[in-house]
Amino acid sequence: PAPTRPELDEETRRILREEAERDAALRRARREEARRAAESGETSPATSPAPEAPRSDIRPILQDGAGATAALGSIPSGRGDLPDIDRIASGLSPDRRESTRDTEVDGRKRGGFGTGFAFAIMVCAMLIGLYLAAPALARAVPELEPALAGYVNQVNALRASLDQLLGRTV
Repeated sequence: PAPTRPELDEETRRILREEAERDAALRRARREEARRAAESGETSPATSPAPEAPRSDIRPILQDGAGATAALGSIPSGRGDLPDIDRIASGLSPDRRESTRDTEVDGRKRGGFGTGFAFAIMVCAMLIGLYLAAPALARAVPELEPALAGYVNQVNALRASLDQLLGRTV
């Protein structure tokens, strides 16, 4: 069974007709403006006509049935209508001077990965330092002893489970 084409309701058809009429009027106005500018000798970029896309009659597309296929098949597809790929590609390449990924600090470039990695190492070093200094801190500030004891117990439990895990794999 061939797929059936969905029917356009009247409101959609009306909107498409209005858009087509508006676009046609806009094209006519641009052509008239360009003609007047050419007659008066003006050549400013604002008055020069923009290149138009290949035109086809919109009415068969608005109709249901084979007329739409015929109208779509009649649109020219010349290579001259395509944009310049080299110009587009050159606009897509990142400009090193305006890169947001790298920031310059003291003449050196610093990336986000290095900053995040250094931060993680510093946090680990501080936690290890707290673990090693816990007995001395508990003696110096007795109010911290319950919190430090809980922290040391958690780290010891983590070390024991890590030792068991590595003991099974070796």
